[in-house]
Amino acid sequence: MYPQVAKYLEEHTSPEKWSSSDCPSTRYNIMTTNGVESINSRLHAERDLPVVSLLDALQKLTSCWFSRYRNVAIASTTVVTPAVELILRERFNASQKNHIYELNSLQYHVYAQDDHVTVDFASNSCSCRVFDLDRIPCSHAYAANL
Repeated sequence: MYPQVAKYLEEHTSPEKWSSSDCPSTRYNIMTTNGVESINSRLHAERDLPVVSLLDALQKLTSCWFSRYRNVAIASTTVVTPAVELILRERFNASQKNHIYELNSLQYHVYAQDDHVTVDFASNSCSCRVFDLDRIPCSHAYAANL
């Protein structure tokens, strides 16, 4: 659609910088546009203002967000975010239903209700791919680690 953009990206950047499929590692768990969409929806009225006024509104909005999240972090009793804490609790609870068969000190077969997977602590991976993709231990990894 935009040949000039494609040309610029080819000449001035590498795919690892802008392409999720070429990135050598995961970036911040899950790549979404939620942050941009949140800002866009909150600054709906300000989008028609002059640039300086729009930037002022953006600075106020982000300052409020940083302040709120800083206070949440200060009050936190764990080293992970509240959202990750919730995921960890849910996965821990789900792990209680699994059965484990140790292959060696780093690899385990985990039998869930309908399937079985292999957890490999040497590579921090699980054949369910949840652990591999979001880098948060899946219920199988929890079960194998208990």
